Amino acid sequence: MPKEKISLGQRLRSYVREFDADTFSYDSSMLFCKYCEIKVNCEKRFNVTQHLKTEKHTKAIKRRQEKTEKTQQFLMNSSKKSSFNKDLCHALLSANIPLNKLSNNTFRNFLETYTGKEIPTEATLRQGYVDDLYDETVEKIKSEILNKKVWVSIDETTDIEGRYIANVVVGILELDKPGKQFLVNCKELEKTNFSTISKLFDDSIQLMGIQRDNVLLFLSDAAPYMVKSVAEEIRGQFKSVDKLIASVKKTFRKAPSRVQIFKSKAPEISLPPEPVITRWGTWINAANYYCDNLSTIRSIFELLDNDDAVSIKVAKKYINKNGIDVDLIFIKSNFLSLTTSLKKLQTQGLLLSDYIEIINDVEKLFETLRGPIGLKIQSKLKCVLEKNNGLLLLKKMSSILLGIRDIGELDGLPDDISSSDVPYLKFATITSVDVERTFSTHSLFDKSCNMGIQNFYDGCDIFITGGTGFMGKVLIEKLLRSCPGIRKLYVLMRRRKDKCITTRVNDLLALPLFDKIKTEHPGVAENKIIPIYGDLSEIRLGMSDDDYNMLVSNVSIVFHVAATVRFDEPIRDAIIKNVRGTREVVELASQMKNLLVFLHVSTTYSNCNRIYVDEKVYDSPISWQEAILIAENLDPKLSETLSTKFLGLFPNTYTFTKLLAEQIISEKSARSNHNNNNMPMVIFRPSIVISSIAEPILGWIDNFNGPVGLMLACGKGVTHVTLANKNSSPDFIAVDLSIKAMIVAAYHRGTHNSSTDEPLTVYNSSSVKKSITNNLLLQFAVKYFMLHPFDEILWRPRVMITGSKRLFYYLTIILHVLPAMLIDFVLKTTGQPQTVKLVKLQRKIYLATMALSSFTLQTWTFKNTNFLNLLTHIPEDEKDDFNFNFEDINVEDTFITCLTGVQKYLFNTDPNKKTQARNNLKNQFICSSDQQNVDRNMKGCVIFSPLRPVVVNRLQGHINIIFSTDLIGLFWFGVRISMSLSLRSSSEVDSLIDAKSKKKK
Repeated sequence: MPKEKISLGQRLRSYVREFDADTFSYDSSMLFCKYCEIKVNCEKRFNVTQHLKTEKHTKAIKRRQEKTEKTQQFLMNSSKKSSFNKDLCHALLSANIPLNKLSNNTFRNFLETYTGKEIPTEATLRQGYVDDLYDETVEKIKSEILNKKVWVSIDETTDIEGRYIANVVVGILELDKPGKQFLVNCKELEKTNFSTISKLFDDSIQLMGIQRDNVLLFLSDAAPYMVKSVAEEIRGQFKSVDKLIASVKKTFRKAPSRVQIFKSKAPEISLPPEPVITRWGTWINAANYYCDNLSTIRSIFELLDNDDAVSIKVAKKYINKNGIDVDLIFIKSNFLSLTTSLKKLQTQGLLLSDYIEIINDVEKLFETLRGPIGLKIQSKLKCVLEKNNGLLLLKKMSSILLGIRDIGELDGLPDDISSSDVPYLKFATITSVDVERTFSTHSLFDKSCNMGIQNFYDGCDIFITGGTGFMGKVLIEKLLRSCPGIRKLYVLMRRRKDKCITTRVNDLLALPLFDKIKTEHPGVAENKIIPIYGDLSEIRLGMSDDDYNMLVSNVSIVFHVAATVRFDEPIRDAIIKNVRGTREVVELASQMKNLLVFLHVSTTYSNCNRIYVDEKVYDSPISWQEAILIAENLDPKLSETLSTKFLGLFPNTYTFTKLLAEQIISEKSARSNHNNNNMPMVIFRPSIVISSIAEPILGWIDNFNGPVGLMLACGKGVTHVTLANKNSSPDFIAVDLSIKAMIVAAYHRGTHNSSTDEPLTVYNSSSVKKSITNNLLLQFAVKYFMLHPFDEILWRPRVMITGSKRLFYYLTIILHVLPAMLIDFVLKTTGQPQTVKLVKLQRKIYLATMALSSFTLQTWTFKNTNFLNLLTHIPEDEKDDFNFNFEDINVEDTFITCLTGVQKYLFNTDPNKKTQARNNLKNQFICSSDQQNVDRNMKGCVIFSPLRPVVVNRLQGHINIIFSTDLIGLFWFGVRISMSLSLRSSSEVDSLIDAKSKKKK
C-alpha cells in the first residue's frame, strides 16, 4: 500500500513531541526554537536535528541554564527578607497605590506610628520584593489554568504616555459557565507585525506553562476593532465636529475661572465631556452632548476673551461654522446606538452567540444609512467584515452550538479543532476589555501607570552638577517652577575666593531668569536650593563626609551637567574635569539608596569624527581608564605635547573628553545590568544651545558661545570676514526646549526601570530639520543689526564668508589687523582711554574662528528618533508645561529672540536709545565699491567711531580727511579688494589665487 501522506501540522506536532516542548513550539506552518528564538527549517527531520547540533543552539541552552540558576539563587535569598516589607508591598500593589507614595513624609510617619515598624523606601521594595510577588502571582495563575482549555487574546492599546502596549490575556474555557480571565503579560512594542506578535504569544504561553494543544482560540480583539475602525471612519468624516470637541475640551481643562463662568451660565448641564480616543464610544457621546447643548455652549463662549487662550479662538471658529448643526444631528440620529453595541461587546460572561448577535445588529443598523457620508461608512463596515475570516469562523461555531443544521458539516474548521473541543467555545469571548488586573512585567516596574511628570518629581531630592552654568540655571528654574513638589535641590558649587557658596546662590536667584518663579511660587527657590561645596576636579568631588553621606541617603535623581566647555582647555585639565569628574559623580550615584535615574549631559558633537551620529554610544580611541591614568601621572607639559596624538581626529579636548565620559556611563550601566543591580541611566546630547524662546523669559542668555559670538562681532562691526562653509548648516536648539526634553527624558527613564528595559538610553537633542546655513545666518544677523544697532559700533555691520583658510588669513590681516593697528595707534597718540586693545581682540577672534573651523566648515547628521519619541510620553494634561515640539517654530523668529536677548541681557542695551543708535549708524560712512563721493585717488577715508570724538571736534565739521601714509592706502586698497571679492564665492577666489600662484612660478 502507498505510504499515507502526513500533513504539515501533524509533522510539526511530531517534532515537538519528539524533541521536547521546552525546545520547540509551532503554529500552522512554522517550527520555532525557543532557545535560539528563530524559525527552524522543518521540511525534513534531518534539518531539525542539524539545528540542535549547531553551536548557536548549544550556547543558547547554556545561557538559559545560567539564568535559571540565578533565579533559583535569588529565590533562596528571598526567604531571608522581611515579611512585613513583603506584605506592605503586596498591599500597596493590590490596592493600586504607587510605591512612590512612601516618599510622602505624612504617609510614611502615619505608617511608622501605627505599625511600629521601620517603613522601607520605594527603591527597597522595587529591588527586593516586587520580583517575589510577581513570581508568586505567576505560580498562582499557573495552578488555575493547569491542563485547562483556554483562549488567548493579544490586543494593542495606548497607555497614558502614548506608548503602544501589547496585552496578553488568557481565559479559561468552561463547559457550563464563563471562565476566569487573567492579564498575564504586557509588553511595549516598537512595531506590530507577525513576528513580534508570534514571539509575544509564544513567550506568554511558555511563561504560564500552557500546552499549545490546549489553546482553542486566539483573539486579537477582531470584532471590537472592526467597530472601532468604523468609529474612526465616522470621526474622520466629521473633522469640524472633531475640532470642536477637542478645542472646547482644552478650553475648560485646568481653567477654574472658565469653569466657574460655565457653571454660573449653565448650572443645569454638565461640563463638556473629555472623550478618550482609545475609548471608542466616548467621541460619539461627546457629539451627542454638543447636539443637545450647542446653543448654550455658543452663549458661554461669547463671554470668553479670544486673547486668553488659542483654544478659545479655535472653539469659536467651529461653534459658529456653517453646517456644524447638521453634522451633529446626523451623528446623533444614526450612530448613537453604536455606543450601546460597544458597551455590550465589552461585557464579560456572555455566550458566544450573544456576541455574534451584537455584530449582526450593527450590520443591520448600517444597512439603513443613506447619503454620501452614510454610504462611505457603510462601505467601510462591509469592507472590514469581508476581510475578517476569523469572525466568519466564529459565526459558524456559534451556529453549531445553537443546533442550526443547515450550515453543513464541520468542513472548514481548523485541523487542530476537534468535535470534542467545540463545546468549550460556548462561553468564548471575542473581547478582552476590562479584565481583572494581575501582576505583569510591564505594570510592576512602571513607577505608576498613571504617573505624570510632576508626580514623578514630587517628594524627590535632586542633585545637580553644573547648576551655575547656562543650562544648569535654566534646569534649576524649570524644575522648581513646573515641579514645585520637589523636596530639596542640591547644587554642587565651587567656593570662589571672593564669594562663598551661599552668596553665589543669592546672586543666582537675583538674575532676571528667576523673576517668574518668585512671582508664581514665592519662597520656593530660596528654601529648596541647597548649595553643596565641591569641585569636579577633586576626588570624591571635594565634598565633606557629611555632605557626601547626606546625598547618598537622600537623593533619588541626578543631573550631571557640569563640564569644562573650553575648546582650548589643556588635555590634562579636560580629562580631570570631564572624565574623572564624571567617574566621581557616577560613583556617588551608584551608592545612592533611592536612585531612580541618573542623567548625564553630553553633546551631539562628542562623536564629531563621524558624519552620521546615531543615538548610541560609540567606541573611543583609548579607554577612559588610560586617559585618567595619563592625566594623573604624566607631566602636564609632556601631556600637552602629546595631545595631538591623543586627540586623533577630534578637533579639541572638549569633544574628545565628552566621548570618554560617555564610555564611563555606558560601562557602568552595562555592569549594573549584568549584576542585576539596575542603575537607570540616560545620556542626553544637546547640540549648539542658544537662548530661550519662551520660558521663563524671552531671549535669556548669559554667554557668547556658539553662533552668538560671531553674530555679535558682526553687529559691533568688529568682524568683516569669517571662515565657514556657506552651505553648511549648524544644528541649534533653544535652551528651554532642551531643558524640557531633559526633564521628560529623566521622567521616562525613571518610570521604565525594569529588567526588560534597556539599561541605557541615548537622546540626541537636535533640531535637524530646523537648521539654517551659515550664509543665511550671517545675512540675517546683518539685517537685524541694521534695524536694531548697538549704541556703539566700530563699523557698519557687514561680513563676508570664505571656506578657504588661506584667503581667510589674508583678509584677516587686511580687514581686521591693519585697521586695528591704526585705531590703536591713533587712540594712543591722542591720549584717548582704551579699555580693549583692538589688535589683541582681533587676535582672539582669529584664534577662536580657527578653533571653530572644524565645526563651521562641516555638516553632521544627527539621528534624533529617541529624542522625538519623548514627545509621545508627555501626559496630555502636562503638555503645556513640558512640550518641546519645535516643528511649528520659525527659525528667523528664533534668532530675532536670541539677538534681542543678547542686547538686553549681555549688553544691557537701553531700549530708550534705539533712535540714537539708528542715527549713529546712519552717520557711519561706508567705503564701498559704488560710492560716488569717494575720491578715486584713494584720498577719502572713513572716520571710525572711536576716532570720531577726536577728529570731528578738531576739524569742525569737515568730513573728508587726507592721509598720506602707506598704511592708510594699504587699508583702503584692502577694503576695495574685499568688497569686490565679497561678490564672488570662496571657490572662485581660491581658483583665482591658485591661478596667480601658478603664473608666478
